[in-house]
Amino acid sequence: MVSAGTVSSDSSSFEQSSKSYMSQIEGLSSSWQGSSHDNIVNEASNFDSEMTQVKSELNSFREAVSLYESYEEVKKQYKNYLDAYNNQVRLSENNSLINQYSSYISECEKKMKEYATQIQTALSQASSFKMESSSNSASIEVATQETDTQSTTTIGGEFVTNKSKGIYGYIESSIDGKKHTVYNQSQIAGWQGDCNRAAAASIASGFASYSGEAVDVAKNSSNGIGYNSDVTNKYFSNFGLTATVNRINGSYDSVKSDIVTNLNSGNYVMFDLSQPNVHGKSGQKWSSVRHWVSVLDIKRTGTGANDYAIFVSDSGHGASTVDHGLGTGWYSLDEFSGQQIANFTTVRAV
Repeated sequence: MVSAGTVSSDSSSFEQSSKSYMSQIEGLSSSWQGSSHDNIVNEASNFDSEMTQVKSELNSFREAVSLYESYEEVKKQYKNYLDAYNNQVRLSENNSLINQYSSYISECEKKMKEYATQIQTALSQASSFKMESSSNSASIEVATQETDTQSTTTIGGEFVTNKSKGIYGYIESSIDGKKHTVYNQSQIAGWQGDCNRAAAASIASGFASYSGEAVDVAKNSSNGIGYNSDVTNKYFSNFGLTATVNRINGSYDSVKSDIVTNLNSGNYVMFDLSQPNVHGKSGQKWSSVRHWVSVLDIKRTGTGANDYAIFVSDSGHGASTVDHGLGTGWYSLDEFSGQQIANFTTVRAV
C-alpha cells in the first residue's frame, strides 16, 4: 500500500540516483573533449532539469498521500461518531448528548472538506508537468458493464438507462465509485408490489460481498420481506451489509440532515413514503400507495445547510407505473418535504 513514507523513501532514492548520474557525466570532462562531449553534457543538463520537475511532483504527491492518511483517520472518527449517533445517541433523546455528537460530526465533516481541498491542490501540483504536456488529451476513466442487450458505461453521478428486462439502468455513485443497478420491479416475477426489496437491492447491487445478482439474492433469501414489511438488518445480512432501522412515523424533513450526514460518509439510506398519492416538490408523482425509494448519491448545489441534490432510485410501482412512471434521477433534498415517512433505514458495509 502506498504511504507518505514509501513515497518519501522512493523520492530520496531517485534523487540520489540522479545526482550520481550527473556526477558521472560531469566526470567525463577529464577524459573526453569535443562536440560529442558537449552534446551529451547539454542533453544531461536538460534531462536533469526535467528530473528536478519530477522530483518536485513527487514531493507534492508525498504531501497528497500524507494528507489522505490524515483524512482517513478523521473519516474513521466520523464513522464512529455517526454509528454511535444513529444507534444510541439519537434514540436516547438526551438533547445535550445529541448536540455534543452533532458537534463532533460537524467538526469531522469540516476537517474532511479541508483535507479534500488540500489533497486536490497537492495532486494538481503533482500532475502539473503531465497536464502541461498532454493538456489536449485529458480523459476520464469510466466503469463498463456488459449486459444481455448492450454495453453501458457510467460516470460518477450520471444515470445510464438500460432496456434489459427487470432493469431501468445504472449509476456509479460519485461518493465511493460503487456501481448500482436500478431495478424495474414490475418486470421481476413476484415483485410487482415489493418496492422495498427493489430499493434494498439497488443499494446492495453496488457491493461485491455476496455471490450472484442482487435481485436473485433478494428473491431467494430465506429471511425475505414482503410488501408493507420493514427492511431489517437481518435481511441486509444476505448481502454482507448491516442496516439500522429507525421507525420515524413522522415528517421527511426530520431526517434531511441524517440523509446528508449518511451519504457524505459513504452510507446509503432508504425510506418509505407512507401516504398515498405522494407528489414531490418537482411535481413528480411518486406513488398511489405506500412506496419505498433509496438514495444512492448526493452532491452540493450551494453553500446552505440544505443546498444538496440527492439521487433517488425508484423501482416503479406495479399498480401505478402508468400514471407516474419512473422517478429515478437527481432531485433537490427538499423533494419530499412535507411528506410523511414510516421508516428510515441506513445501510453500510459490515
